[in-house]
Amino acid sequence: KDAVRRAIQLGVAPGSQMFRHALSTAGCIGQDKIDAKVAVLKESLGWSQEEVNLAVSKAPRILVASEERLRRNAEFLIDEVGLQPQYVARRSVLLMYSLERRLVPRHLVVKLLKERGLIEQDRCFFNAVAPTEEKFLEKFVVPFEGCVPGLADAYESACAGKTPVQAE
Repeated sequence: KDAVRRAIQLGVAPGSQMFRHALSTAGCIGQDKIDAKVAVLKESLGWSQEEVNLAVSKAPRILVASEERLRRNAEFLIDEVGLQPQYVARRSVLLMYSLERRLVPRHLVVKLLKERGLIEQDRCFFNAVAPTEEKFLEKFVVPFEGCVPGLADAYESACAGKTPVQAE
Protein backbone atom coordinates (compact mmCIF):
# COMPACT_ATOMS: atom_id res chain seq x y z
CA LYS A 1 0.00 0.00 0.00
CA ASP A 2 2.84 2.40 0.84
CA ALA A 3 4.51 1.75 -2.52
CA VAL A 4 1.24 2.43 -4.37
CA ARG A 5 0.73 5.66 -2.43
CA ARG A 6 4.33 6.79 -3.08
CA ALA A 7 4.07 5.98 -6.81
CA ILE A 8 0.87 8.01 -7.08
CA GLN A 9 2.39 10.91 -5.09
CA LEU A 10 5.23 10.97 -7.60
CA GLY A 11 2.75 11.80 -10.31
CA VAL A 12 2.67 8.43 -12.06
CA ALA A 13 -0.89 7.62 -13.10
CA PRO A 14 -2.20 4.20 -12.06
CA GLY A 15 -2.84 2.21 -15.20
CA SER A 16 -0.12 4.01 -17.17
CA GLN A 17 2.66 1.98 -18.76
CA MET A 18 5.16 3.42 -16.29
CA PHE A 19 3.09 2.70 -13.17
CA ARG A 20 4.50 -0.78 -12.64
CA HIS A 21 8.03 0.65 -12.88
CA ALA A 22 7.11 3.39 -10.41
CA LEU A 23 5.58 0.78 -8.11
CA SER A 24 8.70 -1.36 -8.29
CA THR A 25 10.90 1.67 -7.63
CA ALA A 26 8.77 2.94 -4.75
CA GLY A 27 8.73 -0.56 -3.29
CA CYS A 28 12.49 -1.00 -3.27
CA ILE A 29 13.48 2.39 -1.88
CA GLY A 30 12.04 4.14 1.13
CA GLN A 31 10.42 7.54 1.35
CA ASP A 32 13.58 9.09 2.82
CA LYS A 33 15.62 8.03 -0.22
CA ILE A 34 12.90 9.25 -2.58
CA ASP A 35 12.89 12.60 -0.78
CA ALA A 36 16.70 12.83 -1.06
CA LYS A 37 16.63 12.10 -4.81
CA VAL A 38 13.81 14.60 -5.36
CA ALA A 39 15.84 17.22 -3.48
CA VAL A 40 18.86 16.54 -5.72
CA LEU A 41 16.73 16.90 -8.86
CA LYS A 42 15.22 20.15 -7.63
CA GLU A 43 18.63 21.53 -6.63
CA SER A 44 20.64 20.33 -9.66
CA LEU A 45 18.07 21.20 -12.30
CA GLY A 46 16.01 23.88 -10.60
CA TRP A 47 12.92 21.76 -11.12
CA SER A 48 9.57 22.42 -9.49
CA GLN A 49 7.65 19.51 -7.96
CA GLU A 50 5.58 19.35 -11.17
CA GLU A 51 8.75 18.93 -13.25
CA VAL A 52 10.01 16.24 -10.87
CA ASN A 53 6.67 14.44 -11.25
CA LEU A 54 6.87 14.73 -15.04
CA ALA A 55 10.42 13.34 -15.04
CA VAL A 56 9.49 10.46 -12.75
CA SER A 57 6.38 9.66 -14.80
CA LYS A 58 8.61 9.34 -17.89
CA ALA A 59 11.39 7.31 -16.19
CA PRO A 60 10.59 6.18 -12.63
CA ARG A 61 13.93 4.39 -12.34
CA ILE A 62 15.76 7.73 -12.09
CA LEU A 63 14.95 7.49 -8.38
CA VAL A 64 17.14 4.40 -8.14
CA ALA A 65 20.18 6.20 -9.57
CA SER A 66 22.72 7.47 -7.08
CA GLU A 67 22.55 11.10 -6.03
CA GLU A 68 26.04 11.55 -7.46
CA ARG A 69 25.01 10.16 -10.85
CA LEU A 70 21.97 12.46 -10.95
CA ARG A 71 24.12 15.48 -10.07
CA ARG A 72 26.89 14.70 -12.54
CA ASN A 73 24.54 13.93 -15.42
CA ALA A 74 22.43 17.01 -14.71
CA GLU A 75 25.53 19.21 -14.61
CA PHE A 76 26.84 17.78 -17.88
CA LEU A 77 23.49 18.04 -19.69
CA ILE A 78 22.92 21.64 -18.61
CA ASP A 79 26.46 23.06 -18.57
CA GLU A 80 28.21 21.13 -21.35
CA VAL A 81 25.44 20.15 -23.74
CA GLY A 82 23.43 23.31 -23.08
CA LEU A 83 20.05 21.66 -22.57
CA GLN A 84 17.24 23.41 -20.73
CA PRO A 85 16.03 21.82 -17.46
CA GLN A 86 12.54 21.42 -18.93
CA TYR A 87 13.98 19.46 -21.88
CA VAL A 88 15.64 17.07 -19.43
CA ALA A 89 12.39 16.71 -17.44
CA ARG A 90 10.57 15.58 -20.59
CA ARG A 91 13.41 13.17 -21.46
CA SER A 92 14.46 12.16 -17.97
CA VAL A 93 15.94 8.85 -19.08
CA LEU A 94 18.96 11.03 -20.01
CA LEU A 95 19.77 11.05 -16.29
CA MET A 96 20.14 7.26 -16.35
CA TYR A 97 22.61 6.93 -19.20
CA SER A 98 26.29 6.42 -18.46
CA LEU A 99 28.08 9.75 -18.54
CA GLU A 100 31.41 8.21 -19.55
CA ARG A 101 30.24 5.53 -21.97
CA ARG A 102 27.28 7.22 -23.65
CA LEU A 103 26.58 10.89 -22.97
CA VAL A 104 30.11 12.30 -23.31
CA PRO A 105 31.17 10.27 -26.38
CA ARG A 106 27.96 10.95 -28.28
CA HIS A 107 28.05 14.62 -27.37
CA LEU A 108 31.60 14.76 -28.77
CA VAL A 109 30.43 13.34 -32.11
CA VAL A 110 27.35 15.58 -32.33
CA LYS A 111 29.41 18.64 -31.42
CA LEU A 112 32.02 17.85 -34.10
CA LEU A 113 29.35 17.32 -36.74
CA LYS A 114 27.58 20.56 -35.81
CA GLU A 115 30.85 22.54 -35.82
CA ARG A 116 31.51 21.36 -39.37
CA GLY A 117 27.98 22.10 -40.52
CA LEU A 118 27.30 18.45 -41.27
CA ILE A 119 24.17 18.28 -39.13
CA GLU A 120 21.77 21.05 -38.23
CA GLN A 121 22.54 23.13 -35.12
CA ASP A 122 19.16 22.48 -33.56
CA ARG A 123 19.44 18.69 -33.89
CA CYS A 124 17.74 17.06 -30.91
CA PHE A 125 20.40 15.71 -28.51
CA PHE A 126 18.05 12.98 -27.31
CA ASN A 127 17.86 11.56 -30.84
CA ALA A 128 21.62 11.05 -30.76
CA VAL A 129 21.73 9.55 -27.28
CA ALA A 130 18.67 7.27 -27.23
CA PRO A 131 19.44 4.91 -30.16
CA THR A 132 21.32 1.66 -29.69
CA GLU A 133 25.05 1.69 -30.33
CA GLU A 134 24.54 0.13 -33.75
CA LYS A 135 21.93 2.71 -34.79
CA PHE A 136 24.05 5.59 -33.47
CA LEU A 137 27.06 4.47 -35.51
CA GLU A 138 24.84 3.96 -38.57
CA LYS A 139 23.32 7.44 -38.29
CA PHE A 140 26.08 9.66 -36.85
CA VAL A 141 29.48 8.07 -37.48
CA VAL A 142 29.61 5.91 -40.60
CA PRO A 143 28.00 8.46 -42.98
CA PHE A 144 30.50 11.14 -41.94
CA GLU A 145 33.76 9.17 -41.84
CA GLY A 146 34.70 10.50 -45.28
CA CYS A 147 34.09 14.14 -44.26
CA VAL A 148 35.61 13.80 -40.79
CA PRO A 149 38.56 11.39 -40.91
CA GLY A 150 39.19 9.85 -37.51
CA LEU A 151 35.60 10.33 -36.30
CA ALA A 152 35.13 6.62 -35.53
CA ASP A 153 38.46 6.48 -33.69
CA ALA A 154 37.64 9.62 -31.70
CA TYR A 155 34.28 8.14 -30.72
CA GLU A 156 35.83 4.80 -29.79
CA SER A 157 38.48 6.54 -27.65
CA ALA A 158 35.83 8.62 -25.90
CA CYS A 159 33.78 5.47 -25.19
CA ALA A 160 36.88 3.88 -23.67
CA GLY A 161 37.25 6.86 -21.36
CA LYS A 162 40.31 8.25 -23.10
CA THR A 163 40.64 11.81 -24.28
CA PRO A 164 40.13 11.34 -28.00
CA VAL A 165 42.57 12.66 -30.53
CA GLN A 166 40.69 15.43 -32.34
CA ALA A 167 39.15 14.15 -35.56
CA GLU A 168 40.71 15.70 -38.67
